[in-house]
Formats: sequence, C-alpha cells, structure tokens
Amino acid sequence: MDKEAGLKQIEDAEWLLDPHGSLNLYVFDQEGRKVHSWLAPRPPYCDRGHIQLFVDGYLGIDVADSFPRFFFSFEEADKHTRNFLRWRIWQTSATPHPFFPPWAHEGTIAEPLKGPTLDTATPNLYG
Repeated sequence: MDKEAGLKQIEDAEWLLDPHGSLNLYVFDQEGRKVHSWLAPRPPYCDRGHIQLFVDGYLGIDVADSFPRFFFSFEEADKHTRNFLRWRIWQTSATPHPFFPPWAHEGTIAEPLKGPTLDTATPNLYG
C-alpha cells in the first residue's frame, strides 16, 4: 500500500461496535498487516477519562507508548487514535509541531530532517 492510500484509509476507517461495548477501528500498515485500535468504556468514577484506547499491531509498541491512553470524549479519542496511526505507520503528522519549523513534521524516522541543527539553530546559552 502506498502512503497516500494508507493515509486515506486511516481517515475513512469507521469505528465498529462489538458485542462487548467496545468500538474497533481496523487499518493496515505498509506491509498489509492489520492494525487494530479499540476504545473501551471506563467506570464512571474514573478520574483519568471515560474512554480508554488500546492499539495492537506490528508497530513496535512498547511500554514507552503508554497504553491504555485515557480520554473524556469520543472526539478526543478518535482524533488522537487517527493521529497516532498516521505517525506510527506513515511518519506523517496531522499538524506541525508547535516548537519546530514547518519542515520538521515532514521527515521520517529513517530520514534525517533537513534544516538547521540544534548547534546552529540555537544561541549558546552558556557562553
């Protein structure tokens, strides 16, 4: 699957309700392997959010990714899930990072970013 088709499938995929009350989203990575994301309700007394997100697939997810993630609304969870999948599968950000110039969000993990380095872009703060 090419990048354009991959990004489109992430945008177009629909959440499917299962018999257990979870919403499930299925997309495919570059190799055609299924990536499954699901949203499950949390008990009403939970103060970290009412919805929890899980993602499963060949994405190199580890403890640093911190799943489940918690949200207070479906809109938040949906937007975050699709942004996470865009980045993790295709290294494409939905929006530029607020601390970096516009070209910074167009790189990939395997391809170094073009532009000034930290050494040349920032003044020497320590003399």
